[in-house]
Amino acid sequence: MPLLQSPRNDMSTTNQLENPKVGEPRDNPIDITDIRRPALSNSKALENDIINGLLQPQHKKTLPSLLLWDEEGQRLFNKIIFNPRYYPYRAETNLLAHFTVNIARTIVSSAPDIIIEFGSPSTRKTIPLLFALDRLLTTSITYYTLDVDPVQLEKSLLDLHKLTELRNIKVRGLVGTYDDGAHWLAQHSPQPPRTAILWFGSTICNFDKEEGGELLGSFLKASDADNFCGALIAVDGCQDGERVNTAYNLPDGDTSNRILHAVDAASQLLSKDCANASEVENFFNRESWCFQGGCSREEGLQYDTCVAPLRDVSVTLRRQRIYVEVGERVRVITSRKWTVDEIVEVSKRQGLVISETWKDKGINYGLYWLQPNSEEHCDEADIDAHRQGMRAR
Repeated sequence: MPLLQSPRNDMSTTNQLENPKVGEPRDNPIDITDIRRPALSNSKALENDIINGLLQPQHKKTLPSLLLWDEEGQRLFNKIIFNPRYYPYRAETNLLAHFTVNIARTIVSSAPDIIIEFGSPSTRKTIPLLFALDRLLTTSITYYTLDVDPVQLEKSLLDLHKLTELRNIKVRGLVGTYDDGAHWLAQHSPQPPRTAILWFGSTICNFDKEEGGELLGSFLKASDADNFCGALIAVDGCQDGERVNTAYNLPDGDTSNRILHAVDAASQLLSKDCANASEVENFFNRESWCFQGGCSREEGLQYDTCVAPLRDVSVTLRRQRIYVEVGERVRVITSRKWTVDEIVEVSKRQGLVISETWKDKGINYGLYWLQPNSEEHCDEADIDAHRQGMRAR
């Protein structure tokens, strides 16, 4: 699987976070541990993903979406999520606000020792849920937030520290990719802690079904099925192509600015200490690229977010010549819209079943609590109930 793992970007650090020893807490008032495995989790791996993506055949070229998640990329995304046309963020925060206590009860009833959130915590999503969990817990647990960008992680944890005072939840940060997180969890001995996962933002749907399922399954395997409490995942199931197009191509230019940032980030990364830096910068000249995107239904509804050059561009990277023709789309990120049947399919392959559903029926955006399925099958009546939203609380 490519480095595109956690929805943040590069390996830049603050002065406090420079060159931490892997596996050790940093000298910092916020408890952050770097769990990156150096051979797998460095900027060279991201460079490899960029080059390998651009070397793909025509109409198959890609740039890793990880390029969108540095500090500037996060700032640009924050402008998008508060746009009223961008329904996913609004739908998810409304669900969490309305069902926080019910969701917290469900998680607490599974008796986790630790909770791992994929990505840095959101003040409007994570904090209300942590408050609700803290009130219901009768024993102490640890909340970990896993993010590939140490700068964004530290900032988010500082904000969380200022806004919360939790009695029963210890807050920790982990710097690494999803793969690093699964590896870290598997190293616990004599046995892994009872683990619950939080995966918001419908991020699982940025992967294809096989990759997303395997990623989730890696944490199930790392914790051992007996110690895997469950995973709360957000999934955008909207099947209204017009609504999706409007949300992912905002008319004020915010979408374009954010996606073109991938071009800027790639240029900055690849031109550093490069003998042909000027050629690289010319290839990734922002003025020579434009944003393109649209819905397709080849494998269910999805929105492909791309950049395309306004002229023929070429560059030599690591002795390999790369050509991108004018107008050729280079995919940056795909936002898939999974139906309940697809969630069941992904879950079943990993030995999981939908246990609870909280759903916005109007938009078909849902929060799903997945747990190990001891019966080895999904009951059709339960599947239909989740499909119709009847199991929504």
